[in-house]
Amino acid sequence: MEKEEKFAFIRLFTSDLSLLDFNPRVLAATAAANTGIDQEQLDFVVRVGLPRCIITALQERGRNARVAGMIGRFAVFTSWTLFVKLILTTLVPIVGDDEEANEFLGTNSMITSRSPEKRKLRQRTIPATSKRPLSSSEKRDNIIGAYNGIIDVLHLYFLPGFGCIHCRCEWFMSTGQLECYPEVMLPCETQCFVCKRDPKGYIKPILFEGAVEFLGSKRIQDAMPLEITYASCDDILDLLYMDRDWLFRVFGMYTVRKYNVASFFFQLFATKILSFEWHGVKGVSCVLSRDENDNYLYLDVKQWEGFEFRNKKQGNLRNAISFKECLQEQVSKEPEMVITLNN
Repeated sequence: MEKEEKFAFIRLFTSDLSLLDFNPRVLAATAAANTGIDQEQLDFVVRVGLPRCIITALQERGRNARVAGMIGRFAVFTSWTLFVKLILTTLVPIVGDDEEANEFLGTNSMITSRSPEKRKLRQRTIPATSKRPLSSSEKRDNIIGAYNGIIDVLHLYFLPGFGCIHCRCEWFMSTGQLECYPEVMLPCETQCFVCKRDPKGYIKPILFEGAVEFLGSKRIQDAMPLEITYASCDDILDLLYMDRDWLFRVFGMYTVRKYNVASFFFQLFATKILSFEWHGVKGVSCVLSRDENDNYLYLDVKQWEGFEFRNKKQGNLRNAISFKECLQEQVSKEPEMVITLNN
């Protein structure tokens, strides 16, 4: 839209402008409308696709419940395919064979467009003095920053074990950190999906032993690193979903939907057990992360914080933060079991 037309619609929606017999109750917009919308009656914001960074998510969430005492809802609809395509768009520079990647045509460009015409049009609006090719280190920093920004969003929404999402958001806005908030911050108890235990439907708890066995299995080890393209972004889900035996080992149940499997992989990326590896213009691959000693991170208990574990015998849930206690309790019940923890 032209700028004047765009702001006219925003003013109509926020009641700063009125037209006879035209009172819009819904505004559909791109991320360009994630700030500056102040409609006192707005109580529901829907986000389609993961935001590129947590600041964008918090800004969009802040459009609703602008009056004291209101209760607002913020829903994020995404899919594994959208997530992978976002990663590909972020990590792979869109350049021709005879072009050099720069901050406008290349990695993490906020003005990159898949349409060459639109891309050239937007380039003409950029001051000529700012057109400077990025150095290799700057490109790498952009890649790391963009990837970590998306991982932060997954961290926020897919690690329910880290406590009340309202407290987490407030803690991030005041400190810039996503770790567990201090005990002095009171959770909402009734309003967020974490406190209400709502994620059970799509973020299903897993069996730790089954998940470790799956990640260490020959089928995964042979597939990794898995080359990811726009056409094959669902392949990694099919590694698990097509085999009901593996579903049972990971989730402890056969009645699992494909979106449950996708949420499991979202959690694996949020905890950086799985990660994307950038190979320049050659593409992106999905890899099992390793530490400095070349050990797989899924073998380290700390990397599983934020998961909810299912005890296969009792059917109850265990938070990953107290996972060692869960193991000790299981050992005390079954003395013949021998479990070794590598710190």
